[in-house]
Amino acid sequence: MKALEQFRDQHGDPATWSVAEFDEYLEIGDQQILAAEAARLLIGGTSRSGKVTAAAAAWERGTR
Repeated sequence: MKALEQFRDQHGDPATWSVAEFDEYLEIGDQQILAAEAARLLIGGTSRSGKVTAAAAAWERGTR
């Protein structure tokens, strides 16, 4: 999750972040989770829990 580390490096201490910065940070994390789930789908795997998450399934439907 290098993007999250890079964000923290660029924006400094989370205690000083604005609401918009927190929202951006959470969005980056969500995108990385979706990408990982989509990659598992594309290579025939499943999510860690053994089921594809609703978000990953929605993403996969949108790519068809």
